[in-house]
Amino acid sequence: YGNLTRRLRERMAADARLDVVDILPVQLRNLAAKLPRDERIALLHNDASSLSCADACYDQVLLFFLLHEMPEAVRRATLAEALRVLKPGGKLVIVDYHRPARWHPLRPLMHQVFRHLEPYASDLWAHEIEHYMPPGDAQRVMVKRTWFGGLYQQLVLTKQAPR
Repeated sequence: YGNLTRRLRERMAADARLDVVDILPVQLRNLAAKLPRDERIALLHNDASSLSCADACYDQVLLFFLLHEMPEAVRRATLAEALRVLKPGGKLVIVDYHRPARWHPLRPLMHQVFRHLEPYASDLWAHEIEHYMPPGDAQRVMVKRTWFGGLYQQLVLTKQAPR
């Protein structure tokens, strides 16, 4: 949670809300200690793969370095939930690891880090994130960018209204 939530808060409109979801209460307590009180921000103890909110309740959803922490079944459920809670016209932004170019100097090191410390991260080298999306969900427009020789990726999906 570093500075990301603080930076999001600085950019929020006066009437905006930010819900931060985590399955670990300790992460929410750590974040609460870093943030000034702000009635627009809610820290919610919840499971991203099974959210307790209504369909189409968010304008934007951000999954920031989350998917590489999850086994495949949970990753798939989390992406399905993110799309479920997103309003038509809303954006799902995903930032996570990506398979770097073969020449990337950190590729061997990251392979070892994943092997020993991040057992699910190598999935994102084996398959694109689109592979884990719910089947038959063609109601979205996606833009993908990679950085740092392909080591990191950003996907921005815009959910289209049903036809």
